[in-house]
Amino acid sequence: NQGQKEDTPAEHIRKIISDHGDMTNRKFRHDKRVYLDVLKYMPYAVLKLLENMPMPWEHTRNIRVIYHITGAITFVDEIPWIIEPVFIAQ
Repeated sequence: NQGQKEDTPAEHIRKIISDHGDMTNRKFRHDKRVYLDVLKYMPYAVLKLLENMPMPWEHTRNIRVIYHITGAITFVDEIPWIIEPVFIAQ
């Protein structure tokens, strides 16, 4: 039985994403291989992001994410829960 991990605060994840906005910094020089390798997963990451965007009738939506230790990529870790006929009806 694996223990449940605690959710990381949203501020922590926001900081990781904002710190990696400019990849020309010297501290990212040794991670370039990781960033190049992660490009093959970008279409999947964008798809999961689009699937879990808030619907027009939702103000915000909190979702779980998985991120690489280097901050190279972040994935949405949820499956959309809206049913297509309900979406069309709304």
